[in-house]
Amino acid sequence: GHALAARRTGFPMTGLRFWGIFSTSLWPAGEPALPGRIHIRRALGGPIASILVGVAALLVAWFAGSDGGMLWWLALFAAADNLLLLGLGAFLPLGFTDGSTILHWWKR
Repeated sequence: GHALAARRTGFPMTGLRFWGIFSTSLWPAGEPALPGRIHIRRALGGPIASILVGVAALLVAWFAGSDGGMLWWLALFAAADNLLLLGLGAFLPLGFTDGSTILHWWKR
């Protein structure tokens, strides 16, 4: 999500740095000063993608039905993880989340 959103702004990311189960987007070292709206658009890409994946997983769970066994449980877990943790949870301003980036650039 972040990579696609960044590419669409014209200022793409260069990679990812993984730390445990989390990761950080990497940006070009010589990137010019960008307006806040660019940072916000790039930050929104991740949660939006996670919410879309969560909705898709919810649909899979719905169609599998509760008697779908392992598929139902996996789809339900994927939906909860993407909707709650990676989607909505990303908006919490914890210093390393998209919510912090959005809050930082909101009035700039």
